[in-house]
Amino acid sequence: MDTHLAFFIHDHMPYWSTFKAFFRLMSWLGNSPIILLTIFTATLYFTLRGRLNKAHIMLLTGVIAFLSSTILKRIVHRPRPLLWEHLDKVGSFSFPSGHALVTTAVFGILAYFLGERFPLKRRLIYILTAILLFFIGFSRIYLGVHWPSDVLCGWLIGGGILYLMILWYRHGGIKRTLRIALGLIFLVFGIIGLIVPIIPGILLLIAAFFLIFSNRSFSDMLRKKKKELTPPLQ
Repeated sequence: MDTHLAFFIHDHMPYWSTFKAFFRLMSWLGNSPIILLTIFTATLYFTLRGRLNKAHIMLLTGVIAFLSSTILKRIVHRPRPLLWEHLDKVGSFSFPSGHALVTTAVFGILAYFLGERFPLKRRLIYILTAILLFFIGFSRIYLGVHWPSDVLCGWLIGGGILYLMILWYRHGGIKRTLRIALGLIFLVFGIIGLIVPIIPGILLLIAAFFLIFSNRSFSDMLRKKKKELTPPLQ
């Protein structure tokens, strides 16, 4: 089924330079550096605004999504499709699509927070995010680096993570004791990840630092520094 669907997509999609450039751009939006920058920027913004609950959920969503993708790839060990030439560089296993999984969780939770901030534009935000997520996932099939089931399962797993994180957020978010406990767990696994690179150690260490030390006084300190760095109006 996967092979038939992949051939169907490949045979019925134009491979002009414009289409290749568009889908490469969509794929680039799902690359790890872009997602990590999104997580860092959103987490910092929520922290500076004193929205620590959102900051913690944003950060934890990203960490869980990255860990889920990494661990599942190593467990399943599914090779990449070799039906035609890859139009993008790949260096890991195929299942699930990390692009589909991680962007669904990270961009999804960000869209949810934006929907809260702009309730009148909530539907538009959700629609645009869904379109973006579709094209990011579909680009991986178009570029020949994933099976259709890789992308579909990536969407489903990422959607499951997103649903659970929204549910957690709605029920009060991460309490102090659990936040520090998660931070200490991430710290241990982050150190292990630096020694044995089977999990993203640096990401876990950054997350551990933030979860352990990010409290109300930490947020106030950052906001105070931001005000001190802002030049006074003349």
